[in-house]
Amino acid sequence: MMIRFTAKCSLLIVYLTLICAVWAKDAGPTQLQDFPEATKLWLSHVQGGLGPTKQEAFISEGSGTLRILKNHGETVKKSEVYAIFRPENLELEQRSVASERTLLSSKIEEARTAREEKLIASETQVAEIKAVLQDLKAASQVQQVKSDPILREQLQSSISDKKEQLARLETRLKTQSDPKIIDSEVEQLKIAHERIELEFVNATKNAEKRALFDGAFLLSTEMVAEHGSKKAPYDIWVEPTQLVGRTIDDSSYEISIAQYPAILNQSRLESLAMEIPIRANEPPITAKYLETKNVPKTGRGGNEERVLIFQINPADRERAAPLAGTTSLGQIYQTLPPGCHLVPKTKIAELIGNKEKQTGGWSTYVDAIWPDCELVASGHLHLAIRLKNSESAKPQPKPSK
Repeated sequence: MMIRFTAKCSLLIVYLTLICAVWAKDAGPTQLQDFPEATKLWLSHVQGGLGPTKQEAFISEGSGTLRILKNHGETVKKSEVYAIFRPENLELEQRSVASERTLLSSKIEEARTAREEKLIASETQVAEIKAVLQDLKAASQVQQVKSDPILREQLQSSISDKKEQLARLETRLKTQSDPKIIDSEVEQLKIAHERIELEFVNATKNAEKRALFDGAFLLSTEMVAEHGSKKAPYDIWVEPTQLVGRTIDDSSYEISIAQYPAILNQSRLESLAMEIPIRANEPPITAKYLETKNVPKTGRGGNEERVLIFQINPADRERAAPLAGTTSLGQIYQTLPPGCHLVPKTKIAELIGNKEKQTGGWSTYVDAIWPDCELVASGHLHLAIRLKNSESAKPQPKPSK
């Protein structure tokens, strides 16, 4: 009888053990160390334009003949001339500007002559009045004038008038002869003359296009289709604002990301990196965050947009070169400090329960489940979590409410 009871108890214990094992299996991991460690946290898929770190677009300034001095893909050195632009109707512009320049020079000379004549006239008037004053003063000393009150009063009145007239002329003469005060007409003519001189210089010289850095000269797609087989030097006709080509420094490449998800704004940018898949069974191209730029928008809705720049790993430069000028799809991830574990967000939601889930954020949830842990970063599907202090601590989850 006792043997039967013992056997039944043993079977019951085995049964309960199996039930607990199945329950534990269904519940999944509940301790932080049960989740895998990782060095990166995937954030989001993005796309951006891949191209050389240094490049300069060559856009024509007007209608005219452009002489190309370099073949498509040929190397150029810094400050080297690789194209010369000759504007349309250059000779006509030169004659027109030269004629206007001559006319302005004549007007300036006439204005200066008139100014000098005014100065001479004023000086002559001053000299004449001074002579008259001297005569009047001498006459006032004559005994006959002194003894005649009426004559003396008339003479004194004439002297006062001449003194006032002399004062006015001397003031005007001083103003006219002051080198700091220039006649407004002459000044305006001089400004116009300087403008014409600049136009004349621009119209009489051929515009040279020089390389800003060592690199390669590349024609635009349209130019390659039409002139790519020609050997330099050769002439082509261009219209205003037409894209002729560009010079590039292909020693390094970067990828610019303008449209990116809001999750990246919550990340430490300096810890961001990127992988760009190429082909199956081939490792992806890698890139690291370099800088943030504000660049002019290509469409409507504002003047500038914020762009994230990732620099391609130098070891991947040759594999990135064929992708230059294209839009590439990649995945951004955040590099993590040591000791981080990746926990699915769904698991956090399961452990926290509905009540806390309604009143807190991910950091609050982590603190509620594992008080000795901290949230390092939040990804698309996972959270990166690590111990706050001791790596040997084994935090236990709080029971769900």
